[in-house]
Amino acid sequence: MTRPVGILLILLAVVSTSALVTLTASDAQRATYHHGLEGAVYRDMLGGLPDTLNSLFQGSGKCAGCHGEDPNELASIAGQTFPMEPMPDGWDVNVTDDWRSSIMANSTKDPFWRAKVRHEVITNPGHAAGLEDKCTSCHAPVGHFAAHHDGAEYYSLLESLTDSLALDGVSCAVCHQQDAEGIGTRFSGEMTFVEDTIYGQYGGGKDEYPIQWQPMFNFVGLMPVYGDHMAKSESCAACHSLVTSSVDLEGEYTGATVIEQATYHEWVNSVYESGPEQQECQGCHMPQIDDPVTIASGYAWLQPRSQYSLHYFVGSNTHMLRMLRNNVDSLGLSATESQFDSTIARTL
Repeated sequence: MTRPVGILLILLAVVSTSALVTLTASDAQRATYHHGLEGAVYRDMLGGLPDTLNSLFQGSGKCAGCHGEDPNELASIAGQTFPMEPMPDGWDVNVTDDWRSSIMANSTKDPFWRAKVRHEVITNPGHAAGLEDKCTSCHAPVGHFAAHHDGAEYYSLLESLTDSLALDGVSCAVCHQQDAEGIGTRFSGEMTFVEDTIYGQYGGGKDEYPIQWQPMFNFVGLMPVYGDHMAKSESCAACHSLVTSSVDLEGEYTGATVIEQATYHEWVNSVYESGPEQQECQGCHMPQIDDPVTIASGYAWLQPRSQYSLHYFVGSNTHMLRMLRNNVDSLGLSATESQFDSTIARTL
């Protein structure tokens, strides 16, 4: 008999929200290093989003300063004109608030995931470090990849739960800093990132409104550039095809592998990969609207962009969304119950 090491597709009778492991000296040192100090006032203004940075990523709070709700009711509102006019009754489509109540944003705080990782570690204690390191690569990538960037061999579940940036889940930076080279060929949480660049969907057309790089570069020190991979399914591949190794009942590797999930490969082998019904993952999970949207607040000279991708990230998992909504305070979530209700409604 064999059992796969990793996140198996079974239901847990009890879901634990604590899911802590033994703290080692190296865990403590790295957790302290990566946690940093929050700018309390700024963080409160941004609804609990971290505004600090580690060696590789910046917190979503840095992004929310320009890409969150615009208090002047100019930016991030569908149907904006140029010059811009206040739209107090307009459709607010800011990426921060749409994203923060998604499962992507709450991937590290997900109590089911925490409990499942804990269950795997208890079942396979000899593989604890490897299990937690693999699982955090997709569920806590901001902490995981920064730790490896700094030379760590493993990144633990406990580190992710005590690291405000890791608790950012699959944040803005994780997608928009993903390196285009080799994308779509790496799976099971294997990703590479650029350090000083933010990729986006705009600026690739000859007659398109040029990228206005000055605000982002001056505010956060990152250079926005066009990346055609941002609108392709390949950018989802690294986390949405997962192959794990298996062990026997004594915990010894069998040499066999188990396909835990193959969502990306299912798309590759579907009618949506090419042909008349071609559709990228983003086409469904981040639906585009034709209404022009000014994508950053605070800069009256910016022109609206079209098409605009809504950062909904809905799938089919309303059970998890309801669990998050019902435990906003105990899980320390940045989204409100009403925001979760919106994401649940979109999912349905």
